Amino acid sequence: MSLADREQSEARGLAGLAARGSAALLRRITAGTEVAVGGDATGHNSKPFEISVPPLGAVLRIALDPEYWVPASFVRGEWEMRRGDLGDFATYMLDRKKGRMTRRFSTRQRRGLTANHFLKHWLRPLTYTRSVRRHYDIDPRVYEYILDPEMLYTAAFFDGTDDLATAQQIKMARAVERLQLPESARVLEIGMGWGGFARHLVRNHPGASVCGLTISTEQLDWATAHDAKALSRAELARTRPLLEDFRDHRPEEPYDGIVSFGLFEHVGQRLYADFFRRCHDMLKPGGRMLVHTIVKNRSNSPTNRWIDTHIFPGGYIPSVAEATRGAEAAELNLTAVHLHGPENYAETCRQWRRNLIANRDPLLRLYRDDIGLSEQEALEAFRTWEIYLAGAEAGFRVKRRPMQTAQLVFQRPTSDNRCP
Repeated sequence: MSLADREQSEARGLAGLAARGSAALLRRITAGTEVAVGGDATGHNSKPFEISVPPLGAVLRIALDPEYWVPASFVRGEWEMRRGDLGDFATYMLDRKKGRMTRRFSTRQRRGLTANHFLKHWLRPLTYTRSVRRHYDIDPRVYEYILDPEMLYTAAFFDGTDDLATAQQIKMARAVERLQLPESARVLEIGMGWGGFARHLVRNHPGASVCGLTISTEQLDWATAHDAKALSRAELARTRPLLEDFRDHRPEEPYDGIVSFGLFEHVGQRLYADFFRRCHDMLKPGGRMLVHTIVKNRSNSPTNRWIDTHIFPGGYIPSVAEATRGAEAAELNLTAVHLHGPENYAETCRQWRRNLIANRDPLLRLYRDDIGLSEQEALEAFRTWEIYLAGAEAGFRVKRRPMQTAQLVFQRPTSDNRCP
């Protein structure tokens, strides 16, 4: 055998050894979970999921820091689903409470080595200004491919419907009903997104007006342009979108109601007192405030490093008790807690991911041709959305996850310091 032939043979042997080592190590990581690693391509494997075998280096990174490298490795294209749905797979992994994977990793939980731990923070948002601009100040056409036509980016309420757009309007209607607004109400929305709530309010309540605050230029521009086309002249006159931080907003007179959808997770614990104090000062005596937020039973969970780096820098999902303590300190009375369970957000994330996948080709073209990403960067941006939404869905679908959607209603006391 020539030297060249011997070198080629050795290279093939090393490649085979690396592949076998990768598969063996990944099988150890997933032992007992009924996940077929590197299953055959004939479709005869009876196990419910198949994932491709990552390179050995990727497997080692996953073994050392799964909560970061499972999603990061997926984004890089180092592993993918060969059979089954990514959201179902993530949910399945979290639900295997008694599986060997969970038992194995539970002894090393302080180092973050549990499948539950890498997923359970995937929906963990943010420190306010930095995170909002990082996640929302991008080309809004990206969100058009994912969200409903009104661009609503919080949990929909699927009450008697499986249509996302209808469910989002149900959510808005519930919020308005719970605010108990007077006929000619002046309403402030903190974190207006792309203006969906404002459009709902002025269309359905002819006497109401709404001022919306955002710190995202992209959101403001999209909402302003869309409102001009979607609203009548009379409706448009009752909307006022502003590029302004809630801490800097100084209204000419207090509002009858304040609402925020999905912003409280962005505020972060350090700003709870400032948030509720400003809301108290901007409400009329007797005025109501509704906070639509994710809540959890357990407090002080650390932020997942992958989420903190690539999705929402910093942040915190509160318990109801933490939110209410912040409000009480600002002399806002809690009048109602409406819990909507985890199912609504799980289904919302599932439908967002379905939209994402259905629009894969035009979204990749947008990333490449208009946003200016390379082919690899465009694929990674797409996979980031895919793994994020799958992990978020799983976080709400597993039975032992203590997260759900809530609408919390607060009221500023009247002058005699009692709620009417």
